[in-house]
Amino acid sequence: MVEVRDLKGSVVVNAGIGLYGGILDYSNERLNEMMETNLQGTIWTVRAAVPYLKKNGGDIIIVCSISGYRSKKNQAVYAATKHAQVGLAIGLDDELREDGIRVTVIAPAATETNFAVGGGRELDDAVRSGYMQAGDVASAIETVLKQPRRLRTTLWQMISMSQGIL
Repeated sequence: MVEVRDLKGSVVVNAGIGLYGGILDYSNERLNEMMETNLQGTIWTVRAAVPYLKKNGGDIIIVCSISGYRSKKNQAVYAATKHAQVGLAIGLDDELREDGIRVTVIAPAATETNFAVGGGRELDDAVRSGYMQAGDVASAIETVLKQPRRLRTTLWQMISMSQGIL
């Protein structure tokens, strides 16, 4: 039997700026913008939602990146911000579980969007044709939200079939 429930008590945090390049390739201002958006944007969004969720239960889903687990060349600072999101989620899961709040990290690899175009990715990059679609990530979020309340998914890593081992 599938449990049908009201999803209004959920927040999906999808804070992200991606800059792909070496540690010295971007200005201090651009790096600060990325760090503030990716980490502080996540923290402030969660803080705003937690009082409501503590009263009503629900879910916090943080859309992170596979880079939060597996960084590559020219992704060190970006990966550090995403790793910080993972650490936040792990701590929140432990902190908020007793309040009936589930915390999940959805960690997709490259997705066919304009994300990071001009920040290290190009629109005409041929490899993009094999990336996941935004709807694939949305489907994972929907699946997590629809699972019975007795279950929780803490991490969902997603990699397209066309991508190698990351």
